[in-house]
Amino acid sequence: MIVLSTREEAKTRSDAFTAGANDYLVKLPDRIELIARIRNHTRAYVRQLQRDEAYRALRESQRQLMEANPELQRLMNMDGLTGLDNRRRFDEYAQAQWLRAVREHISFSVLIIDVDDFKRYNDIQGHLAGDQVLKRVATAIQSSCGRPADLAARLGGEEFALVLPGNAAEGARCVGERILGAVATLEIAHPAASTGNHLTLSVGGMAAVPAPRAPCSSSSCRRTRRPTRPSVSARTGRGARARPCLTTPIGVDLPSAAYYRQRRD
Repeated sequence: MIVLSTREEAKTRSDAFTAGANDYLVKLPDRIELIARIRNHTRAYVRQLQRDEAYRALRESQRQLMEANPELQRLMNMDGLTGLDNRRRFDEYAQAQWLRAVREHISFSVLIIDVDDFKRYNDIQGHLAGDQVLKRVATAIQSSCGRPADLAARLGGEEFALVLPGNAAEGARCVGERILGAVATLEIAHPAASTGNHLTLSVGGMAAVPAPRAPCSSSSCRRTRRPTRPSVSARTGRGARARPCLTTPIGVDLPSAAYYRQRRD
């Protein structure tokens, strides 16, 4: 907006600009100057409109990105085949819960689950059938998690893991037994199984009440079929020894052949 006026007072000019004027002329300039002023103010107005539109588009993009971030994060942490969390998420979550257990001096348990003779199953039934088995096993593992803090993950291939924060050895054993029972009820035929005619799992793990500076490593989670005597694990470093961490291996027995006979009867 260009204001043409005969008044030259400073207050009048100030009021005009406060009202939104882009220019203030006391006398009418010649035609060339007036056209130049109009063109200059028009370009400035167009640039302002373009900036406003760019800012609106930027704010909309930021809003969409904020909405998409949780979904992208979920997909990044998800195993594409089974829908469980993947190895990346397992490592992050296990480390975070281990540090929490150190701070609060509470129990921390991990179960490692492996499908027995899975390669033989794939060789006989085919990889598509093997993928379906992994999905069913993953569903059974997930359904056995009794608390929101429990995290089930697929580590790769036929190997799964379960993080059980705040769970002692006996509680982790009960969870392992629920997993074995859930898979046993599926009665997935496996002609080449070394433990019978059905698909079975091996479940093992460890439970600990970690002390400060106690390591969280995969070596602390050895798979075993039967519980053994508690062992003491300690880490050394640069002349200072870490406090010992009492680690209890966990083993869960497989369902016996009598279990399947009883179900058939």
